[in-house]
Amino acid sequence: MRPVGPVGRASGRAVDVRSMRPYADYRDDTLTTFTESSGDAYARFRLRIAELEESLSWVRRILGGWHPQVVPGCATDAPWDSGTAPAHGDAVGVVEAPRGLLAYSLELDPESGRITRLGVATPSQRNWMVVPATMANNNILQDFPIIDASFALSVAGWDG
Repeated sequence: MRPVGPVGRASGRAVDVRSMRPYADYRDDTLTTFTESSGDAYARFRLRIAELEESLSWVRRILGGWHPQVVPGCATDAPWDSGTAPAHGDAVGVVEAPRGLLAYSLELDPESGRITRLGVATPSQRNWMVVPATMANNNILQDFPIIDASFALSVAGWDG
């Protein structure tokens, strides 16, 4: 079981897609990956507070240099910027969503240009597997609502 996103980082896993595969305005020199080691609900809370403070500093920095005609972090060299999608092929997209690593893969039919296969790997799918282990550490049933809320999981497993 390897949790992703804030749940994983609160357990000591310094995994953040934004630093592994930088996109938009994320670069190694601008992104801080916070971690906690205890992996409990309080660690997830502390981690989210640190990430919120970091996000607010990003917003202040971006707005400080914002000009209406320039979109900060906009990737102008993205392959689909021309307004037309490719007619065929495979594609994979990986981002750091609020709950963690979110990945999509799709396959397009070369003749019709329609999507023939779509795969989605959501952070909730990964992190739901960790929840039972958190209850096994002498936690009582009354702790479950706090533990459950600290994971911030999507019950449907759909984070997209």
